[in-house]
Amino acid sequence: MKNKLLPILGSLLLMSLGVMLYYSSTPYMNLYVAPMVKSLGFEPTRLVLAVMLGLIAFTGALIAGFFSVFLFEMVSGGYRPLFMGVLYATPIVVIHLSLVIMGYVNGANMPLDVLWLYLGEVVAIYLGFLLTARAGQGVARRFFMPEAPAS
Repeated sequence: MKNKLLPILGSLLLMSLGVMLYYSSTPYMNLYVAPMVKSLGFEPTRLVLAVMLGLIAFTGALIAGFFSVFLFEMVSGGYRPLFMGVLYATPIVVIHLSLVIMGYVNGANMPLDVLWLYLGEVVAIYLGFLLTARAGQGVARRFFMPEAPAS
């Protein structure tokens, strides 16, 4: 029992670290990128806004994914990167989408464009975590796996 409890506790610790890193990095990026886009001299269109928010979510997911799912996959041997990438990204996506649901519960009338922006950020979050999980698998297999004996 003790042998199985330690990886689960380590995984939960790394998952909570990833959630904290994502939600501590993306607001600062929003604070610096939004004024930069306005200083370019044109009013940002919906496409520019969608790309900007998607890239911020992707960058935040890469930062959080490196310190959570990358380290887990690197230490565990990289046997299940796709499952672990989705598992580690799901709490962030649930928190992200719960904000949208709370807006609807409180009576906010969000246009359809805003929902597409949120869904684009969700895709960027999953993509960032999946890429870092695959990178963790590659590092584990490259540096930490024993080589097969020569026959």
